[in-house]
Amino acid sequence: MGTILVGRLGNNLKRTLQFRLRTLFWAMTIFALVMVAASQIFLWLKSVPLTNAIINFNSRSNISSGPLTIIPLSENEIDVAIESLLSKEIDNGIAESFVSSDQVRNIFECIARTRRLPRNATINLFSDNAGYTISLRVFTSARSDFVVILRKVKYGTPDAPP
Repeated sequence: MGTILVGRLGNNLKRTLQFRLRTLFWAMTIFALVMVAASQIFLWLKSVPLTNAIINFNSRSNISSGPLTIIPLSENEIDVAIESLLSKEIDNGIAESFVSSDQVRNIFECIARTRRLPRNATINLFSDNAGYTISLRVFTSARSDFVVILRKVKYGTPDAPP
């Protein structure tokens, strides 16, 4: 009779342990899914779609009077600029980065991957009598930023607008 009692206690203990392990597994799975969802929501709240930023820039810089004619900015120009910023091909085929800071590299990789700009990023237009420059400025901290030239046009060159 003592063996039967120990056997029953062992089975109950085994079932309890299985239930607790199963519950722990599901709790960890749900926690992981919540963390992934929270990171996506955080990214969505802290960034702007790239296409919206480009449309906003093109509407702000719609200047075609006088010597200054600006061709609208395209997503492809930003892609090419970020791609060339993150790596360049050197003689023996090894890729070397122009960016020395891991933080800057991570910001631009995130832009390329998610197609979203951080809220503190700006697309700027600088112009003078010689031509114009369009740049993407990303702030890495309160006092530091990184600027990528997207387009630089000097009037009188073959690629200059009419």
